[in-house]
Amino acid sequence: MHDSDRADANPVEEERLREERKFTRCLFEGIIEVYRIAFKNTGNPVYVFAAIRLFSPTMLAAWQGADPSGGRDVALPNWCVNYLTQCAQAVERVSYGSDPRRDEVSLRITDAQKVDLLPRLFGFVRPGWNAFADFYSAFKMRWPEKYFAEMRSDGMSYARAMAETAARFGYEDERSLRRRLAKRRAVFQDDETDETDGGQT
Repeated sequence: MHDSDRADANPVEEERLREERKFTRCLFEGIIEVYRIAFKNTGNPVYVFAAIRLFSPTMLAAWQGADPSGGRDVALPNWCVNYLTQCAQAVERVSYGSDPRRDEVSLRITDAQKVDLLPRLFGFVRPGWNAFADFYSAFKMRWPEKYFAEMRSDGMSYARAMAETAARFGYEDERSLRRRLAKRRAVFQDDETDETDGGQT
């Protein structure tokens, strides 16, 4: 910075920008932590890729002040790296014609089977379970959860807040709503309790 630039600098504005960058960084780091917890609780790889997306050049420019044109190495969180490493190891074994889920090295699979196998090896599908459906199920429940929390913060009783939320979002059966809220809570809970699954007052 030249002396003339330093002289023209507005200390108040500089402090405001520093606080703004600090807040933005904390916000993004908090989102990444939420994704880590969700991946730990569910094993759903969609949360890994959601976190990795925040390390794209454009996103890094938003929350780390990095040059959006790239040109520097980016350190991903260890939990993301661990997942990608497992995927890489699986791809290598599949490339040589073996199924990583089995010990029989002599068992060979066809090229078509290799392609079909990858979604399972990467954790996107299991018997009776789909990563994208699971992710969206938790995602869409954020609005009922938020609405319920607002009703409770306004002093409404648990029972009435649950009834109001069920009516607002078209649930005829409050038990179904409670189950769905509890399922979402289980996705993002990190050893803490939440009143949407009990603690009725």
